[in-house]
Amino acid sequence: MDFNFKNNPVFLNLIKDKEEQILARTNNEIQDSEGFKIIFAGLKSMLKNNAFSGFKAIIMSEEDIMKVKIEDIADFNNLFADEDFSYHNLITLNHKLFIIDKERRSFPSDSNEARAIFSEISQKGFVTFILIKKQINYFIKGVDNSESPFFSLTDINRYNKKRDINEINDVFVEYQESIKERRNYCKFFIELSHLKSLREDLQIPRDEEEKFIKAHKHLLRNKPEDTFRDDLRLFLTSHLRVFQVKEFLLENMRRLDIFLYDEFGEIYLIEVKWVGQSIHHLGKKLGTIYDSTNINPDAFFQTMDYLEELDNKGQNIVRAYLIVFDARQDDLDDTGLNFDSNILTESQTKHYRKFNKVKDFRVINYHAS
Repeated sequence: MDFNFKNNPVFLNLIKDKEEQILARTNNEIQDSEGFKIIFAGLKSMLKNNAFSGFKAIIMSEEDIMKVKIEDIADFNNLFADEDFSYHNLITLNHKLFIIDKERRSFPSDSNEARAIFSEISQKGFVTFILIKKQINYFIKGVDNSESPFFSLTDINRYNKKRDINEINDVFVEYQESIKERRNYCKFFIELSHLKSLREDLQIPRDEEEKFIKAHKHLLRNKPEDTFRDDLRLFLTSHLRVFQVKEFLLENMRRLDIFLYDEFGEIYLIEVKWVGQSIHHLGKKLGTIYDSTNINPDAFFQTMDYLEELDNKGQNIVRAYLIVFDARQDDLDDTGLNFDSNILTESQTKHYRKFNKVKDFRVINYHAS
């Protein structure tokens, strides 16, 4: 019989197929042990009873975890009186809660990068506890068992500065103000050099260049909806306390622009539209024009249809917003002005009650560059 399992593909495939199951059982052995329960409860109590708003990574070998006895360990709160514990952020404890190694180490400010480091440590025979603010995240054999999605103070402090989802209308106002700044609005429009070459492509006389630029400086890049959507999504991610901001595809491959998931798993939908004129995809002539008739009522109906389809799928949509970027040359009325809700069907009316048409985001190319 061949006991060299490295040369036994059947056995190796069996192990691979059972990998998650084996790993889960091994984790449970540690996690269900008396020692783990004592350590986790003790650390939790320590965070509650002491002024701690920082970050510590505490590691214990799996062997030490299994050897922990309640009668062998001192008060967890004594750790806070230990200078080594105070000065270092990577602490190794033994089964009697003695510090046997310590290190002051620089960890990544990005939670995903930090998570990878702690996972790797736990794959080397250590259980890794991450104390961050009042939460405890821990890893056993590389498996993340977390109370919090954050693994860095930078990320959690940034998150805590963000506004709650119920302040989204205030964030919309902030965004409207932000796109008045040159460094922000310039990304939506074609460059001055492109305008000059476009004048040549359209065979406009050279002596009319200044007039041509003034008349067409509002010309948007090709497919501006992508730029508008991505820019708004980035702003919302940076300013709102939400867990996911992403696109969503319906079964018929229609794309919903922005989905916001809050901490309770509830969903906010944002549909992004624009009015104005864009450059042709070849860049040598004028392209698509959209005006208010493309918004009112068409975009209203479209958003209501999305709400109905998602509701039929059991999705809990709290609110849907229609956002329109207005890059028209003239300062015209809001594209949603005088929308007649009486034209809605009975089904659309049910969803209209959780629909908001946000005041148009006016984008002006004050200085073509």
